[in-house]
Amino acid sequence: MPLLQSLSTDSSPPSSPDSAGFDLTEAMFGFTHSSSADEESDSESIQFVGVKFEAMRDEANLSDSDGSVDGSNGGNSTSSNSHLGEEDDYVQHNSVEPPQSPSTAATQNNNSPQSLGGDENSSVSEGGMEDEQSVVSIDSNSFEIMFSFSTDEEDSLNEASLEDTYDDLSSEEETNTSSGGSLPGKTALRFPPEKVLYDGLKFAGYNLSISRCGEVRNTSRFKAWYGVEPRTVSRFCEDLFEKYPSTKYRDVFMTLSWLKNYNTFHVMASTWGCEEYIGPTVEEYIKRFASLKEGKIRLDRFKDEPIIVFSIDNCHFSTEEFALSPSTKWYNFKQGSAGLKYEVAISIHHQEIMWIRGPLPCSVHDMTMFRGGTSKDIKKKKVDKEAFIFQIPDGKKGVGDSGYSGAPDKIVTTRKGQSLALKKWLGRVKSRQETFFSRMKGFAVLKNRFRHGKRGSSDKMRRHKHCFESIAVLIAYDLEDHPLFEV
Repeated sequence: MPLLQSLSTDSSPPSSPDSAGFDLTEAMFGFTHSSSADEESDSESIQFVGVKFEAMRDEANLSDSDGSVDGSNGGNSTSSNSHLGEEDDYVQHNSVEPPQSPSTAATQNNNSPQSLGGDENSSVSEGGMEDEQSVVSIDSNSFEIMFSFSTDEEDSLNEASLEDTYDDLSSEEETNTSSGGSLPGKTALRFPPEKVLYDGLKFAGYNLSISRCGEVRNTSRFKAWYGVEPRTVSRFCEDLFEKYPSTKYRDVFMTLSWLKNYNTFHVMASTWGCEEYIGPTVEEYIKRFASLKEGKIRLDRFKDEPIIVFSIDNCHFSTEEFALSPSTKWYNFKQGSAGLKYEVAISIHHQEIMWIRGPLPCSVHDMTMFRGGTSKDIKKKKVDKEAFIFQIPDGKKGVGDSGYSGAPDKIVTTRKGQSLALKKWLGRVKSRQETFFSRMKGFAVLKNRFRHGKRGSSDKMRRHKHCFESIAVLIAYDLEDHPLFEV
């Protein structure tokens, strides 16, 4: 027989007020509560198994004197049994009494008084609040149930809702662009930044924690894995997939992660798959990344009105020794190891890269490289006619450090006799150039010693060039959202 129903049909009266209180409390909440016989109406705070509630108990004074109620005990028992039978099903599933408002409780007491364990002589008053005979009343509004928990099911629902949100964003962007939206000439925005952010973190293994963190934290995690923000990757993917439709979405993130963190393939295998797949795929995708330089690195800024158009400098990168062609020409005096150098020119008045050239051995002087030289050995007289000096129109100049003082007709350097304002401006331009290099070295493949290219010097230089150009392209996209400071 259900517990509350057995309490209702028990013919023996409770021996004391505590007895009735004990039975009801144990039946409804699953634990024992005892009090003295003379206990007055109190407010007690009870905390049990993560459920906090406050139970208010009215004055309960049971008397041995005979009493009478409207109707016979049999009628009350029938009504009470029927009512408690409904509550018993609820208690079995919910462990607590269904909440009732005071008015509802009073109405139920008026219509069908409940006998909570009394005999023919025990009764419950219609109000259920102030009768001195066998009254045990618990206000359902007096206890507050508080839960604070998180389950995997909730996280799964949050993750699913995020996916739905990003799908909706993709559909909305597609509708906007097809009707003359923010990307003219494109039929759809296949890679909205929100979806790129979510997918990138999911590929990295964050999964359920994505929904628990805000946009700032998620974006910081994304940059730590891929080097640039989701907006940059979004535009980059649009152009990459347009040029190479066979590109695999997940492999793009794998290659970005390799460029940013430069982990060994054995380490990457825990996230991206087996080593035999990672190596060839990364090498192929770096070539694809580098091929986008044709649209992002351009020389058309020479058509602008200013005379001083660009800033130029060389940057050195450390590599492992060229064991198959050992020579002092590879020596990087800035880092004390073998290395390669590149020539980079960026626009002063726009957030664009104008020129990149390299790699060459670190022993080659900056001025030699600018004029098209390929080696410090002057006797060979090998001059690259595609060098930057041949690309600069007459009347246009750039800003460089003291290494370019040999070409005053093309490069402005800091000299004696210049005004203080001009010297400060030239210093800011050169500092801006170094800021660009620091962004490039934010990718570990350029910051750390390059270890790939075991097939010879040309293979090492070719692989390093692809990495350099890929990162230059990513920085070119990133300058649209995070420009260099103005001069």
